[in-house]
Amino acid sequence: LTQEETGNMSREIKLAEEHLKEATKAVKTTMFKWKPDWETAAEEYTKAGQQYVLGKNKEKALEAFKSSGKAYEEWGLSKYNAAKAYENGSNAARDLKLYEECSQLVTKAAALYRLEGKSDSACTMQEKAAKDAEKSGRFEDAMTMYMDVVEIRETESQTRRIKQPLDRAIQMSIRARKFTKTIEFLNKEATVLISLKEEGMVHRNWLCRIIVQLAASDFAAADQLFEEAITSSFATSEEQVAADQLLNAYDEADQEQLTAVSRHQIFAFLSNDVAVLARNLTARGGNGRSERQAQVHQLKMDAGAPKLVVKPSNAAAAKVPAASTKAAAPVSNDSEPSGGDAAPAGADGEDDSDDDLL
Repeated sequence: LTQEETGNMSREIKLAEEHLKEATKAVKTTMFKWKPDWETAAEEYTKAGQQYVLGKNKEKALEAFKSSGKAYEEWGLSKYNAAKAYENGSNAARDLKLYEECSQLVTKAAALYRLEGKSDSACTMQEKAAKDAEKSGRFEDAMTMYMDVVEIRETESQTRRIKQPLDRAIQMSIRARKFTKTIEFLNKEATVLISLKEEGMVHRNWLCRIIVQLAASDFAAADQLFEEAITSSFATSEEQVAADQLLNAYDEADQEQLTAVSRHQIFAFLSNDVAVLARNLTARGGNGRSERQAQVHQLKMDAGAPKLVVKPSNAAAAKVPAASTKAAAPVSNDSEPSGGDAAPAGADGEDDSDDDLL
């Protein structure tokens, strides 16, 4: 800092202290002043905080803004200004890397904004704080703040505006490795998407839930989700094919196939963190799903391919003379002997009629 800048900072600090004195004076009571003047105190604390910020003293700025917020609350006639003071305090706390205090002040400010009917201001502040938390690697804090935004939008019946913060909360929960929360949020997202009739997005949501369960090493839950999903329009979607292949590769502990499936283009349309989760899956083996599928498939094929068996009636067989077999036409040398009466067509289950049905 230059000498001039240092002088300016000292001047700002001096002004801030003067405002603090005025605020302290406004709060005090005397023989002739029975009640504190909270309005004046709040204004003076705010001015002190602003001067401290200019003077680069964030610690004292934080304390001044907190005092301003409390004074406005005591006054009781301006929740908006109280919220603004706490918001300024949260910015100072963030700069000081006091993240827990920052979160507390953000929560206070958001609640006051909502009481004043300023839900958009509350959401904007929460989202800003969540992004800061995300950048600093505090993924669980970011997740909580994004879900606070979701809760506000839900209360205000702003269904369409839930999608973005909810998606961010899902991604933060994945980065924080809180897969139980991820599933909870994905379930909520499914409800929102169904209400908005976004069928394609619902298909992606099913696939995301299956991927997360596999990432949590819960193959049984992933397989159960798949069975539930195919009772809906998901059964005819591209996501269903991808999910089926993913589950089979995982079940067979085929890492090469699992990696190949996760590189399919369909995964590029998922949220970035879910796509990364899919690419990093480890094929640990399941519970024999693919083998059971093959058995079920064979049973279905067998049930769907009727056998044609021709049996002569007893009456017809009785009319055939015993010597008639001797008069039978001779067998060509090119053909193989039958070893007795020829079997009716289809009796061995391998005739052409079966191939046509298959």
